Amino acid sequence: MPIMGFLLDTGDYMILNNLGINVITIANREARDIKDSEGFVRRIHALGSMNYLKIEPTNHLLFAC
Repeated sequence: MPIMGFLLDTGDYMILNNLGINVITIANREARDIKDSEGFVRRIHALGSMNYLKIEPTNHLLFAC
C-alpha cells in the first residue's frame, strides 16, 4: 500500500493512502475544529500539546481515528 505525506504551510502533516486522508498537526498551537468529507466536525489537537505524556518501554499506546 503506497503512502504519501505532505507538510503543509499550516504546520499540518497530511498522509494519503488507499484508505483515505489523515491529518496530524505538528505545530504547537491550540486545538481547532475541521469538517470531514461527511460533514462531521472533528477536533484536531497539536502533537505539541501532548508533550506531557511519559512513555516507558512497557507502555502500549493505541491511537485510533
